[in-house]
Amino acid sequence: MDLKVLLLAACCLACTNPAAVSPAGTDPVALYPGSPEGDSALLRGRLELEGPCLYILSSETGERWLAAFPAPATVWVAEERAVRIGARMVRVGATGAFGGGESAGTVTWSRPPHAACDARKIWRVTTIDAP
Repeated sequence: MDLKVLLLAACCLACTNPAAVSPAGTDPVALYPGSPEGDSALLRGRLELEGPCLYILSSETGERWLAAFPAPATVWVAEERAVRIGARMVRVGATGAFGGGESAGTVTWSRPPHAACDARKIWRVTTIDAP
C-alpha cells in the first residue's frame, strides 16, 4: 500500500475519533464508550485535577471519585482547564452536579485513566451541570 494512502487513512481516523487525537497522557480525561445518557444518580462536588487525573470530590461525603466521561461526547478544553459535554462545561476547581453513577465492576475504556490515577472508586459521568 502506498505511504500516502496510509497517511491519509490515519488523518481521517484522527478527525473522526477524538481518542486518536488525544491519546492517554496528553489530557486528564478518562473516557468510556457510550453516550451521555444512562444512570441518573447525582454527585455534587468539586472537579479536581491531581497530576494526570480528574477526580470529583463529593460535597456531601468528602469521598473522592475518579471521573470517567462518555466518548465521543466529552472534550477536554485545555485553555479553560475544563471538561465539556455538549454545551455544558465544568472547570477544574469549580463545583458541579455530575449525573451518572458508580461504576460496578470492570470498566471498558475508550481512553483509560493514567496508571497513576486511583481507580478504586469510579463515577461514570453522563451529564454535567451547575450545582
